[in-house]
Amino acid sequence: MMQSHPDHSLTPRRGLPDDRMFGKAELAQYLGLSISGVSKLLESNRGPAAIRVGRLVRFLHSDVMAWIAAQRRNGAGFK
Repeated sequence: MMQSHPDHSLTPRRGLPDDRMFGKAELAQYLGLSISGVSKLLESNRGPAAIRVGRLVRFLHSDVMAWIAAQRRNGAGFK
């Protein structure tokens, strides 16, 4: 019988904050967008807050959730 191993990349590591960070590809998958769609949101300053780590762009889970909450509108705001 094959044992499944937990995905340790998704669990907080000892000594690190509990707030998970997404890369662009992970964020795109989470939001159901393409990577270029995420890039367009960033370029137009309409996406979640981003953190640059060297050449990489990262997104804190709490920032993504706050951004999603801020996108809510009543039904009249959508066309």
